[in-house]
Amino acid sequence: MSGSRVGSSGSSIGSANSSRSYVRGRPGRVLSFARRTPSSHSRNGSRGFQEIVFDSSQSRPTSTASTSSLRRKPLDSIARAAAKAVKAISACWRCKFLRKQCDTTTPCEACPKGTQHSNWRSVGCKRGSLTSEMIPMPLCPQSHTGYLVPSKCSDDEKVDMLLARANSCLREGIRRRAEQFVVDDDEPTTPTREADVHPFIPRLNKRWHLLSRDQIRMISSLDHPFPTKLLPLDQCILDIFWEISDYPLSRIIIGSAGDLIMLRAAAMYQAKSETDQLIAQSLICLRNCLESLRVANSGNLEEISHRACDPRLCKVDCIANITSSLDLYTHELSRAFFKKENMRNRSWWLSVFYSLCIQSIVKKALIMLIGGTEPATQPTLGATVHLHLAVRLFIASSGSYDPLTRKYPLGPESPSVEEAISLKDLELAQYASYVEQWQHFGIKSTKDFLENLFDI
Repeated sequence: MSGSRVGSSGSSIGSANSSRSYVRGRPGRVLSFARRTPSSHSRNGSRGFQEIVFDSSQSRPTSTASTSSLRRKPLDSIARAAAKAVKAISACWRCKFLRKQCDTTTPCEACPKGTQHSNWRSVGCKRGSLTSEMIPMPLCPQSHTGYLVPSKCSDDEKVDMLLARANSCLREGIRRRAEQFVVDDDEPTTPTREADVHPFIPRLNKRWHLLSRDQIRMISSLDHPFPTKLLPLDQCILDIFWEISDYPLSRIIIGSAGDLIMLRAAAMYQAKSETDQLIAQSLICLRNCLESLRVANSGNLEEISHRACDPRLCKVDCIANITSSLDLYTHELSRAFFKKENMRNRSWWLSVFYSLCIQSIVKKALIMLIGGTEPATQPTLGATVHLHLAVRLFIASSGSYDPLTRKYPLGPESPSVEEAISLKDLELAQYASYVEQWQHFGIKSTKDFLENLFDI
């Protein structure tokens, strides 16, 4: 079963048979979504949706500490010194989530040891940010310490020519993609109920007839409260499927109806969520990976092109885009995990779940892009274990909370508006992740599902 996808035969998520930032009240750095226009002068901002730059400041928690955690008497000098020492190095992840008293040892006394059964054992006793503990994945050889680009070419002009050819191929693909969607928009379409409100379904059906009528109904945005916020997200999904059609070999990792349902369900949730931008950034990561696969398939992504790069700046645009979007995603994921108020509730849960599902496809795209090199290099190792630590942390921090395994029948009393929205979101997530097929594949929980997606 390792490496297979739930409910699919060669598909990623499931079977075919089964603007501006809208984070309110968050000043400073924002997500900007703009339709991609080719430009030879810009690096990240104007090639596609502008890359997300997240607010790194943490919001003030709204809840107060529980009465059980209130200090009954002043700390003595020894306890005060111990608390100061822990604060200097930060409490470990488990102690933060479970509100345990941590210490300066590694592993700390509170973390499980020996034969103790706990999901936290697979995480380990770790401190600091998530990104500081992840295995790096330097996609540009010049940024990889101890690794030098083979000097097959001594002609700087030839290096510049190869670099220009790679970047030109990326821009040309983006231009053709944009023109194709303009042509599609100009052609008459068969009127649908969805078309009266939102162009996603008719634009999709013009090129890819993947969904049945029932599936279209499930991911319809007719009753979505913020349809305009869906526009840039839907455009990113359409870009992803255009890249698949332009490079058919990428259908090994994505391209089924199940993948499309998962992406649209995630986008619909992101358009309503104001807690983070994890789903939006994951879609950008996936699009950037598919663009790079297309450039590589054209023969224009040669390793020697990186001789023009600097250790801190990759000049091969498609690779620089992947690196930037992955960095932004992992920093935002770390913020979502360790934001103080998020440790007291589960408002982040569905957003992180959807983003990890998308990132499981990104992982396969990265492995395909890097290729199986012998001996194993730092990039291949990083791609192989892409976000494994994040998945383990998600599982451990969720504890017994697993809303996808629950049933949500509506009782005799009508739920409030907030409860109804939450129930509908969870039911759509169950549908998008094919929960009804889990038992057939021996999957009993979200933990099993994610471990299967990431081959953990």
